[in-house]
Amino acid sequence: MVHGSPLRSTVLGRNVLDSAPRFSIPFELSGGSLAIRRFVVQLETASRSLDPLLISGETGVGKSLAVEALHGLCDERATWRSIGADGFDERLCSRLAGDRRAPGFAVLVIDETGDLSGAAQRRLLCLLVARDGPRIIGTTSRDLSACVLRGTFLRGLLDRLGGHEVRVPPLRERREDLPVLVERILGELVSRYRRPVRGVAPEALERLVAHAWEGNLRELRHELARALLLTAPGDEIRAAALSPELRRSATHGRFTSSLRQRARDIERSMLARVLERHGWNVSAAARELKISRVGLSKKLRVLDMKRPAVAALAAAAPC
Repeated sequence: MVHGSPLRSTVLGRNVLDSAPRFSIPFELSGGSLAIRRFVVQLETASRSLDPLLISGETGVGKSLAVEALHGLCDERATWRSIGADGFDERLCSRLAGDRRAPGFAVLVIDETGDLSGAAQRRLLCLLVARDGPRIIGTTSRDLSACVLRGTFLRGLLDRLGGHEVRVPPLRERREDLPVLVERILGELVSRYRRPVRGVAPEALERLVAHAWEGNLRELRHELARALLLTAPGDEIRAAALSPELRRSATHGRFTSSLRQRARDIERSMLARVLERHGWNVSAAARELKISRVGLSKKLRVLDMKRPAVAALAAAAPC
C-alpha cells in the first residue's frame, strides 16, 4: 500500500452528521463538504464493526489513506496485514482458515479486490462463509456490481464483502474542499522540494477548482508538483504554469458565474464552517486547517469575512 502524508486534520460532522466523533484522519480526506463529512461518519461506523468491509472509490481518491485512518480508529492491539490481489493465494488462505482469532483481532486488507482471480474469489468466499480467520477489508476502484453482471466477480462474494461499504468521494463531489487541499498539498511539496513560492494566484485557483480531476488526489498532487517546479522561487503559481488542460478549464468550465467568484465562494463557505465550529476562534481554526494564524487572518481580510456579531454591530453603527 502507498501511505499518505503524516500530516493530520480533525473533522467533526454537523446536523445529520452529529453522531460523528472528533478523530484524526489524513488531511487529504478532511474538509467541510457534505460528501467528505458523510465519508467520515461511514468510516467511524465501520471502525465499530468486525464484519467484512469494502472501501470503494475511483482511482486516486485515497483508498489507502482511508484504510490508514480506519486502522487508527480500531483497536490498537489488532494486527493488520495488507496484500495485493495476487497475494491472496491458496497457501495464505489455508493458513488463515486454520488460525483462530487471537485477542486483538487480526485484519487482512486486500487491495483492488476486483482483480482477484476466479479461484481466489472462491477461496475468499469460503473463508467469509466460514467466518473464520481475520476480518477482511477489500478496496476497489472497480464497479463490482457491473463486474457481477459481466460474470467476472462472484455475486455471493460481493454480497458478503460489500454488506458494509465505505465510499471515498471523488474530488468533483467535494470542490469546496479544494482551496484548502491545494494549500496543504502545496505546503508539503514546497517543503519536499525546498522551493518556496507565495501560494497560488487567484486565476490559477479558478482553473484548479473548475477542473474535473478524473485522477483525483493523485492527479492534483502531480499537477501542483509540476506547477511548482515551473514557478520561480518566491513567485506565485500562475495559470501559465498549469498544464494545457488546466488552462482550458476556465473556458470549458461548467460554472455559470465567474470562476473567480465561484472559487472565492467555495473557500468562504468552507472557512465559515471551520470558524463556526470553533466559535470563530481564529487560532483554533488555523490549527485545524494546519495554517498559521497570520495566514488565516490575511485570508479572512482578503475574503472580507468577519465574525457575524461584529459584522452586524458594524452595520448598525451610525456613519
